[in-house]
Amino acid sequence: MKAGVSSRYRRPRFKFGEMGIRPNSKLGWYKRKGHAKDAEATVLSDTLVDFRGSKMSLTKATERILDYRTNPCPNWTYKGMRLSDLYERTYGDAA
Repeated sequence: MKAGVSSRYRRPRFKFGEMGIRPNSKLGWYKRKGHAKDAEATVLSDTLVDFRGSKMSLTKATERILDYRTNPCPNWTYKGMRLSDLYERTYGDAA
């Protein structure tokens, strides 16, 4: 292996447009047992949302809700489908 080349595989960064989510689309918070949070975000671009009046990444919006940093995709939905499922459908084996 060449110096400076990581053996760790990185998953592709998700982009709303590649997953079929257009600007001005609404994302909802995925509610599950023990997490009764209610939130909504509006897609602004491929990588940014409007959350509570501020422009930020979906990761940052998720962090503001949960008070810790984590993968946002399992926590948000688009038209009733979790973003993690849309991510897998879009990026498949590349993920």
